[in-house]
Amino acid sequence: MLPQHECFPCLTPPVDESPGTHPLKLLEFPPIYYELYILTRIFTPEYYIKSSYRPKEYLRNKADIYSDVKDYPRFWRPGNKPFNPLKLAEKTEKIVCRREENKVSRKYTHFYVAGVYRGIVTACGVGCCLRCFYCWVPLSRDYPEHYGKYYTASQVVQNIVKLARKYRVKKARISCCEPTISREHLLQVLDLIEEAKEIKLFILETNGMIFGVNKSFVKEVLDYSKVYVRVSIKAGEPEGLTWRTGADGDFYELPFKAVEYFNEEAEPLKRFHVAAMTDSRIMSSREREKIIRRLWEINPILAITLEEEIVDPYDTTLIRLEKAGVKIFK
Repeated sequence: MLPQHECFPCLTPPVDESPGTHPLKLLEFPPIYYELYILTRIFTPEYYIKSSYRPKEYLRNKADIYSDVKDYPRFWRPGNKPFNPLKLAEKTEKIVCRREENKVSRKYTHFYVAGVYRGIVTACGVGCCLRCFYCWVPLSRDYPEHYGKYYTASQVVQNIVKLARKYRVKKARISCCEPTISREHLLQVLDLIEEAKEIKLFILETNGMIFGVNKSFVKEVLDYSKVYVRVSIKAGEPEGLTWRTGADGDFYELPFKAVEYFNEEAEPLKRFHVAAMTDSRIMSSREREKIIRRLWEINPILAITLEEEIVDPYDTTLIRLEKAGVKIFK
């Protein structure tokens, strides 16, 4: 039996005749079966009815959105051209964010409490600048134009606080996406989290790509006393980054650069730590050693306390592995 996904794995996108690849075509089975498939994975009927799972498009206008998603990287497949993750971040931001006066809204699919970190309120955001084939997040990563609803920072924190009170949880995070894609929105969220008495710790999970070119962003994030950062390393060499994430190998150094910046500004384990997908089925011992050596050079504590991850067979992970032509599960 497959492990239960910690959040709703596959959201049914609205039917739209506009140009672009529809996710239902990708899954290659009739929509009615897809609906039944989804219904078997709903936590409770109440959870489904009261949530914002049913994705809606809140678009500036359809013409703008479809110009933004033209040539947008979906699943990583053999033979695909490697992309620039920083440019993809910019392109994704145009799809998942919009400005309303002095506030920036971002797309989220839903809010829930996860069992990881011993209980944490999770805001499930939309959009990422990598295409890791082992990723567990919903298909909103690959089809951001079809998923989610725009929330201001205030609305995000209101939802977080509501769940924190209900379930007596004191930790929060933004997950299912790369939170740093919208710098302004993230900082607006952190401003309000800092004031929220219900939240004692905010865990910022990031791939480090954007932090790696923005030292000032690192400093801004660390100015918030409740923030703890988890930097996820994807590769120890250029070829590994391209194979696992689809990104151009020239950018594999950026997460390490981000770690260097955090190490300069804060103490490891108190304000941040490093994780890496070192599963031996998708990473050689040589590449794993390169990651550990590089972290040791930055700070031995980071290498000693490295959080090593393995690939879990979530529904969405299996889809992405299949599209990438990678077979690690029977």
